[in-house]
Amino acid sequence: MRRELCVGVALVALTFGVGASRAGAQIRPPDRPAIPDRPKLPDAPKLPDAPKLPDRPKTPDRSAGGKFQTFKDPSGRFTIDYPAKNWRVISGGGSLLVGFTQKDGDASVLVDYTKLQLALSANEIDDGFAGLEVQILKERQPAAQQVKSSLVTSDAGRRVLLQYARPGATGVEEVAQHSIPMGADLYRVVAIVRADRAAKTQAILARIVESFAPAAPPNSR
Repeated sequence: MRRELCVGVALVALTFGVGASRAGAQIRPPDRPAIPDRPKLPDAPKLPDAPKLPDRPKTPDRSAGGKFQTFKDPSGRFTIDYPAKNWRVISGGGSLLVGFTQKDGDASVLVDYTKLQLALSANEIDDGFAGLEVQILKERQPAAQQVKSSLVTSDAGRRVLLQYARPGATGVEEVAQHSIPMGADLYRVVAIVRADRAAKTQAILARIVESFAPAAPPNSR
């Protein structure tokens, strides 16, 4: 009886020992999972290059076109120079005061005049005025393309420069319109040249346009 009791105690102890061992194995905390590598962030998108601004008008070549002669407005409103050779004067009519053209017809300069309802001061020749000039241009010439506007300052004062292309009788023409307000007087000096002759004639056109000298308004004298 005693032997059986000892054997029973041993079996119980063995059983509990195995159970405890198994229980210990069961309650052992699992291994800590490995932390995954931080995902690589994508490279920041490359910003597009800033658009290139149009070049500012270059100082005209004073020698381009050879000898020049001066045209004086019969009413004394302005003077303007043009080449003495291979250019001729075009009579005006309506808002066109006068024009000058090469004998081959590849380039010309026109002087247009408009009376404003109100006189403009220098600080009013701004982006708002430039926007109005663009609007008027598109209304008068709906075929105008690639219209660009800018504010420039010259000896004749502050002005708005409109540059655009348009279809002409002999091909595409490049046009530069200089809108020059003088008080309530608005002069538009327009230089026109065939696109395939522009490189050859631009310096002459710039010299003609820059020579334009409007008379000062009566109230400023």
